[in-house]
Amino acid sequence: MTARVAAACLLMVIAIAGCPRSETPMITEVPSEQPPAAAPAAPAAPETVVRVAWLSTMSGGLMLLDPETMEATATGVETAESGAVSWSKDGSIVATLGPDWRVRITDLRPDGGPAIGPEADTQMGGFAVSPDGTRVAVVQEDGVAVWAGGSTTQVAIPRACGIPAWSSDGRRLAIGAMGDDESVDGGLWLWDGQGDATQIVAPAEGWGCTSDVMWSPDGEMLAWSRGAEDGWSGDLARADGSDLRRDVLGAGPLAWLPDGSGLLVSVHIEAGAFGTGIYRLAGDTISPIGPIGDEDWDSRAVLSPDGSRVLAWGRPPLTLTVDVATGEAQPWDDELFVEGAAWAPDGRLALLTWRETMEAPPVWLQLYDGAGNAIGSISVEAAHDWCGRWIELPADAAVVQ
Repeated sequence: MTARVAAACLLMVIAIAGCPRSETPMITEVPSEQPPAAAPAAPAAPETVVRVAWLSTMSGGLMLLDPETMEATATGVETAESGAVSWSKDGSIVATLGPDWRVRITDLRPDGGPAIGPEADTQMGGFAVSPDGTRVAVVQEDGVAVWAGGSTTQVAIPRACGIPAWSSDGRRLAIGAMGDDESVDGGLWLWDGQGDATQIVAPAEGWGCTSDVMWSPDGEMLAWSRGAEDGWSGDLARADGSDLRRDVLGAGPLAWLPDGSGLLVSVHIEAGAFGTGIYRLAGDTISPIGPIGDEDWDSRAVLSPDGSRVLAWGRPPLTLTVDVATGEAQPWDDELFVEGAAWAPDGRLALLTWRETMEAPPVWLQLYDGAGNAIGSISVEAAHDWCGRWIELPADAAVVQ
């Protein structure tokens, strides 16, 4: 029996082995269907908070206000009594003038900290942080010192003055200069980040030195003031100094419209009095769009971040919100003595005001919506140069805890 079984098994093996390939039974393994792996989730955006920052020069420091609770806190950043400040584009890095007249660069983010830069010559001009916060240009008697990461580059510019102006990409620096004194012009200089600065606009024959230099948002144009004491005018040129147009921008620029189509400018009224206006640019044409308020209204103004509105204030006490597109002005109901103002990206406003009264604190920081409706206020210690602005910081930054 055993032999027969073995023989039968052998015949079956031979029969299977002799089958054609196409007739051979194939056994394939069917892979199990697995769902595709999910893409990794994008990291959540860090939580941020909004604050109003200003200098309290009487108590000597940079202050922050929570606009929701109206609570003010000191950052520990000390400042000189003169009150000078410059911010990076995102507001996370600030340069201030310390009590020893050296520039202090403070990173307000969680991992940031303070650093000490060059000494500033406050008689000649000021200082400016680059948009990305990596460098600060400081005007000194013999030119401009550019500080970055602990090292300093000296840029020789004869009698540099005013506040240096970084282009929006942070690659170029424009600086005004004076002659023998502030009544004599020293031209406009440009530094491209390497080597020496170049004089791109020769000194004007008229009155006053070049200052208040401002780049257009696209970096193609430069606008600046030229003057001294009570005599001022505004000039315009391309970024290389060509197409120079003198005395075309009132008493000088205050801010460019975000699309570069025009500027908010100062307008000289008479000795010691200035108004404001909007100038439109269209090719070779520069068109003043009337003054803001009455022609003889001694006033100041700030442009909203989106360029759609202007807040103007002055004496007699009057505050206006102006639509840039239409020129329509909306007076505020509150009679305010305003010393300074700053727009928030969402349209809110922070105003430094004072009151002619012996019964209440004289200086107030007040918040308003864009229509002039009061939101909140606190009494503060601040000088005229309050240098206020709205900033957005990580919620875990030490200065907002």
